[in-house]
Amino acid sequence: RHMLFIGALFVFYWVASSRVRPDQAMALHAASVLICLLTATWALRVAKPAELSQHAHPVYESRRWLGSAIPLVLVASMEVINTQVDMLMLGIFDSASHVGIYRVASQGAGLVAFGLTALGMMAMPYMARFHAQQQKEKMQDLAKLVARAGFFLALPAALIYVAFGKSTKCGFLQLSQ
Repeated sequence: RHMLFIGALFVFYWVASSRVRPDQAMALHAASVLICLLTATWALRVAKPAELSQHAHPVYESRRWLGSAIPLVLVASMEVINTQVDMLMLGIFDSASHVGIYRVASQGAGLVAFGLTALGMMAMPYMARFHAQQQKEKMQDLAKLVARAGFFLALPAALIYVAFGKSTKCGFLQLSQ
């Protein structure tokens, strides 16, 4: 979807020979989402075995689904609040430009932890297997490997923030006033 959107932006810019306006960018994004949806629907229909369509009879348990959905909605709502409350508080006490700078810096700082999080997700099934098999040495070796790999994945982003500090540039945006 993202590559399709970026490609559409480049084609539009090349054909129109002018800057893309926000409403045009939103329309291109919606078109790329629609194209991806239609492609995924077609791929599902092609790949789905015929016996799934012939013998399936839907059973709806709306009350049960609603009962299990309410806690999930509450947890997801609290997660959204938790991830946005720092910007809301900063917005109360400071200007919108400072909130924007903080948001970009905060998102960039999230990249520092991204590698370790991704590696941890990949390592979890192996850790569970090693724990079930009582292989403590393998668990320890894997934990060391994941920690070291996460460190080296996070190092470039962290070094950029340490080296450049307030004047860190993200593309065309400078993180200082």
